[in-house]
Amino acid sequence: MAKELSTAGFHVVVLEQGPYLREKDFQYDEQKIRLGALVNDHTVRPNTFRQTEKDKAVLAASISYGLCVGGGTVHYTTTHWRHHEVDFIERSRWGAIAGTGLADWPLTYAELEPYYTKAEWDIGYSGQGNVSPFEAPRSKTVPDAAIAE
Repeated sequence: MAKELSTAGFHVVVLEQGPYLREKDFQYDEQKIRLGALVNDHTVRPNTFRQTEKDKAVLAASISYGLCVGGGTVHYTTTHWRHHEVDFIERSRWGAIAGTGLADWPLTYAELEPYYTKAEWDIGYSGQGNVSPFEAPRSKTVPDAAIAE
């Protein structure tokens, strides 16, 4: 959002919480990530939860976020995937589920696809596109794949 607003001429300040990590700071260790290497440590920054204003707030490790420059994109190890076309029409496909608010998305994959593509190119996404028979259609190849061509 900051990039889009600044490109449109707005003056933008982005505040990040936590350190700027470099390649040497990373190890693929899911246990460490879950224990606070890349996410907020609930013993240091506790979360509380209550269902109503009248309830007493209780400690709950309920919200995890990337605690470093880049936040969630680092926390999720920059893993990004596109939803499938059918994901947008689950209600139509499966029907109503009692006790839920299951609904189709208010937009289609085709309407969202240009934004997936823009984000992938703005971020510098890498990998291979159009190789999985289960992948949703793309209007443009993945940036890294385009470089290799």
